Amino acid sequence: MQRDFLAISVLILRYFICVNPCLWQVGVQEQNIILVGRAMSQMKKIAYLSLGANLGDRLNNIRSALAALEKVPGIKISKISSIYETKPWGVKNQPDFLNTVAEIETELSPEELLIVFQRIETHLNRHRSTKWGPRTIDLDLLFYADEVINEKELKIPHPEIPRRAFVLAPLSEIAPDLIHPTLQKNICELFHSLNNSEMKTFKKLGGK
Repeated sequence: MQRDFLAISVLILRYFICVNPCLWQVGVQEQNIILVGRAMSQMKKIAYLSLGANLGDRLNNIRSALAALEKVPGIKISKISSIYETKPWGVKNQPDFLNTVAEIETELSPEELLIVFQRIETHLNRHRSTKWGPRTIDLDLLFYADEVINEKELKIPHPEIPRRAFVLAPLSEIAPDLIHPTLQKNICELFHSLNNSEMKTFKKLGGK
């Protein structure tokens, strides 16, 4: 019953955002997104997301994405890590990335968060031409409470977390004791288990 209720709420959200944008109006002010309206609420959950950019003004793109998230009803940013500069992952021949991780309190479901992230990416001119290719902004949902979801369009925890220094380094800064629900290891343990080559791919820049 609960899953059916969430499925219905996601369909309603998709209708307002994608099919009838006049009823779910998106206003743009100083590169922030103001989403008017909200999904059906549920109990607040703690979730973690990563943000990365390697095109354009990388730092401003990340800040704009964070500002957009703060405007979304049902999302409250509670922690933000430092900014890290990292080597590209997956496709090497591209500019270096800036990355950060944020902790949020949210009333939205994982499916609803995915829609919000995609809207913010589109607003900030994200083009999906190459997998792991360059992008103005990238938002990935890493964890959603202790839930495990394995669907085609949504996998939680994010399957690449244990292999990515650019995720584990900032995440270990704000949530070192967070337990990975399937690996049963905390973030600090996962971070220190990275191989030496991966540990050399990032440097901490400081401020948010």
